[in-house]
Amino acid sequence: MICTRSTYRNVFYTNFNLRFKTVKKDTCKTCNKLTASAASAEGEQKTQLEEEHNMHMQSAAAAKKQMDEDLKRASLDTTVETLTYDLQKVLFLPRIPTNVVYYKRQLSLFNLGVHSGSDNKGYFYLWIENEGGRSAQDIGSALLKHIHNRVPATVEHLILCSDSCGGQNRNIKICLLLQFVLQMHQTLKTITLRYRVAGHSFLPNDSEFGDVECALRRQERLYLPQDIMRVMHDCRSRNKFVVTRMDRQDFVSTSSLEQCTVNRKVDSAGNIVSWLHAREIHLTKEKPNHFYMSTTFDANDRVEVDVGKRSRRHHQSLFMKRLSQGSLEKLYPQLKPIALAKLADLKSLMDFIPKSCHSFYGSLASPDDVQDDVDMFGISPDFVLDDDENDANITHNSSGITCMSPAVVAASTPQTSTSAGRKRASRHDMGQSETKARVQRRRGICRYRNSSNRRPRYLLVHLQQFRPPACIIICTQLKNILMSFGCMN
Repeated sequence: MICTRSTYRNVFYTNFNLRFKTVKKDTCKTCNKLTASAASAEGEQKTQLEEEHNMHMQSAAAAKKQMDEDLKRASLDTTVETLTYDLQKVLFLPRIPTNVVYYKRQLSLFNLGVHSGSDNKGYFYLWIENEGGRSAQDIGSALLKHIHNRVPATVEHLILCSDSCGGQNRNIKICLLLQFVLQMHQTLKTITLRYRVAGHSFLPNDSEFGDVECALRRQERLYLPQDIMRVMHDCRSRNKFVVTRMDRQDFVSTSSLEQCTVNRKVDSAGNIVSWLHAREIHLTKEKPNHFYMSTTFDANDRVEVDVGKRSRRHHQSLFMKRLSQGSLEKLYPQLKPIALAKLADLKSLMDFIPKSCHSFYGSLASPDDVQDDVDMFGISPDFVLDDDENDANITHNSSGITCMSPAVVAASTPQTSTSAGRKRASRHDMGQSETKARVQRRRGICRYRNSSNRRPRYLLVHLQQFRPPACIIICTQLKNILMSFGCMN
């Protein structure tokens, strides 16, 4: 007798009380760290770690519950619209099975997914890397286009749910853009931004991206952005996605708005506020100079932050005066250049691309002095790293060795008395923009060029945060081996 899969599964589940499940991936960093630490802790320390983990899970559950309530509210109330948005992982063109492609740089294509709670529909906004990047202004420009074109005229309260990425979603640039939209819109009265807990930020957009990626796996050859747009539109038989191609003219800059505002770090009562801990940011049309920030989803916990800058001659806020002037400047007056190395790789693939598509790749240009922006956040990132990227600065292993992360080592160096040293210190203390090299050093993204001995040290130090003491001893031994071979100093 041949046992079918359904019969086997029924007997196995019913009689043995067992289940099959897939291996987890992309799990929460905080959960992994607390679980590993609690496994090797004892007594009061273990209890404290377990309580911290429970609080973290409760915070994640509260954020998910709030998002579900907002989506349900949008489906029932015509004056409320809830949008969840996220950026899909980078897609690449051309998509061909030739083996040489795996060793070549390809053209990056970005897709911002927006899920509407009122009609339970997914919207995609696509652009290629010479038209825009993936900074806060790029994301905000796509949201601006969706609000103008897709949000119904009856909506008065707009709720935006996203993950906690500081470079794209949780910063002053995105808030200034949304405040501009709020003032220009005819019916909107409030806009509320709500952020999921890092590591537990599953959104409806993720399931929509999954449908697209499943459809892309069945496609062997794709050459143009229109080909990917066609796959996105046809990947569902029901409730199809609405796919829109972004144009370079759609991206707007917040530079003029930033000149009229002050990114204050204190609220109206003089208490320090942190963008990295904000769970909710509320904007109102009546007070365009004020942001209402909260670390919870309770309206009673909001604190008021005045970002307006007043001129000496006029009592009117410069920000309100700028809002009354109308449209914003273009973020990219000209097409963004592409790095010479990538352009050379694309040209080397022309033999595998139909001639009808050569004009698209032939229109890509690159000056000689362009810098290769790998992360597409801009050459000088304008955001602060999240806490979960730099939260464990000091760790103690079982052998009594104290290990400090690269960020703390850099911060603990003696301050210089030179003018350049004072400027660097003030820029770091005030949270201003950092150069790309500094951000990469803080993240541990060290290039092997001129820094071949940094990556082993970074990996060993940060592996110790997620491993029990037995594995920490192995890391220490591996460190000694690397030092003996001259790989580490």
